[in-house]
Amino acid sequence: MKKLLALLLAAVMLLSMASALADTPDFVNTESTFPAVKEGGPKVTISLLTTRNSTATNDIEDVWFFKYLAEKMNVSFELEQTLESAQRISLMFASDDVPDLVWGIGLSNSDVMVYGVQEGMLLDWAPYITEELMPNTYKAMQDYPDAFTASTAPDGGIYTLPMITGSSYYANTGSFSANLRLYINQEWLDAVGMEKPTTLDELLAVLRAFKEKDPKGLGESMIPMIGNQNKDKAHVWNALGFHSTATQQYGTSFDLKNNELVLPCYTEEAREFITFYNTLYSEGLISPDYFTLDQTAARGLMASGVCGVLGDSTLAALVDDWAPWTALAPMTSDVNDAPIAAFNPAFSTGILYASSLTKYPEVLARVIDYMYSDEGGLLYFYGPMKGTDATLGIVDGWYYNENGQITTDKVVNGEYTDISEYAYQYIKSYSSAPGRFDHYGQTAAAMAGVEFPGKVMTLVDQVTGAEIESLAMDSYTDDNNDGHWRITQSTNMVDHLTNIRLPNVYLTAEQNQRVADLSTVINDYVAAETAKFIVGTRPLDELDAYFEELKKLGIEEYIDIYREAYAPFIATIQ
Repeated sequence: MKKLLALLLAAVMLLSMASALADTPDFVNTESTFPAVKEGGPKVTISLLTTRNSTATNDIEDVWFFKYLAEKMNVSFELEQTLESAQRISLMFASDDVPDLVWGIGLSNSDVMVYGVQEGMLLDWAPYITEELMPNTYKAMQDYPDAFTASTAPDGGIYTLPMITGSSYYANTGSFSANLRLYINQEWLDAVGMEKPTTLDELLAVLRAFKEKDPKGLGESMIPMIGNQNKDKAHVWNALGFHSTATQQYGTSFDLKNNELVLPCYTEEAREFITFYNTLYSEGLISPDYFTLDQTAARGLMASGVCGVLGDSTLAALVDDWAPWTALAPMTSDVNDAPIAAFNPAFSTGILYASSLTKYPEVLARVIDYMYSDEGGLLYFYGPMKGTDATLGIVDGWYYNENGQITTDKVVNGEYTDISEYAYQYIKSYSSAPGRFDHYGQTAAAMAGVEFPGKVMTLVDQVTGAEIESLAMDSYTDDNNDGHWRITQSTNMVDHLTNIRLPNVYLTAEQNQRVADLSTVINDYVAAETAKFIVGTRPLDELDAYFEELKKLGIEEYIDIYREAYAPFIATIQ
């Protein structure tokens, strides 16, 4: 089976998105041929552990999708939700008490090696991904072989199943960078007579101008730049030449520069990063509480209008004051002349796994296969369409409004700000889920009998020159906060993208153990010492000594382990 799987993964090609946009999606027949999931057949009970979005307040038993899935597949779910996912995972593996399914709680590659390859505690899905048992998943494997290759352990086992979003992820920002989210206030720029910065030096000059000229008369309360979720740091690291998809904080995630694997914190560019932030801090261009501001506090300051540059995933914190804000494109610096950012990956790994002790592997296979169907993907994100029997008396159902946007009555009457917030409360457990979600917007349009608002656009990979198809942002309008940030972010990224990014990598048990020992010490030390350099409690003239200290902590051995593991991939891009 493993040889067959390898041949399959090597032979398939990515499915063209253009035909999916032009035609009504074909719904794969998910009617089961297995008695355990046939209508009227014996009903089995499946234990399912999932996490919840932090905004959800209702009980997991009241989530519509799991009720619907249980009814459709003729199973009974024994549901458990957790917000402390890491602690819960450790407990279940330590006690050898893994639920039948673990849904949306990510499992790392090192965990797969330990609990799947070594301990045999995880179900290997590979034997079940066949045209007969899991036809939708089988097709997804053909369309997105990289997703399943990345989910395949060195022993050939597939111990976790991916979430496939594709380059047309309709509910997000297309294929554009999720990490580079730095916005600037155009009114402030106009007031100081400057243009949008395109280099780190220009960004520094703009922040200094904001501080000096105080365009809004804020006085001491003004903070030229506020960051959240490390979005500002990711933008600075990117300007220094690191363009993989890893969100960087202090440079402790492996990345790519000039098609070489590097650990940014142990490069000459780290000097530039530390010096840049030391300047920002010492000149009052970032908050004196920069290292202690949590997300709530940072967004509160943003909402109060005290900053001219902000880093955040969206502009939601600004509420109604979003119009003056525009996204910054990738920047350059003295050590990087290529303004390039990586596409979001078309998939996420480690999203779903199952116990190897489950009594019903074929039932689990049929249940999860539904998630890789067009219908399953649509229903998980939007729920049932208004007027159908599938509402189960729990939800009111979605429909298209006069602007061609999907909404619900509870959104229209103001109970929820948008359908995403509504869905977290009523429809689904979490944003990450097993399955295929690359064109559920098209599926919704076909179901409602309307023309899909999205259009295909062709992007050029700035590293390889290859053409890549993606959805344009035509389904969003610039007259609201949500549409505005998506449009400005995408517009400023569209000409600076590459599909080259670091893939998943599996390490041996010995390497995993050594990496665990080294990374904990190194990451903690880098974070602590970088903060000292930035706030000035450690002078910049000790940077050479700092790099020697990292060397003594084993950072070069740490890098060598990953260079060996990534060598086959690096060879393909050089």
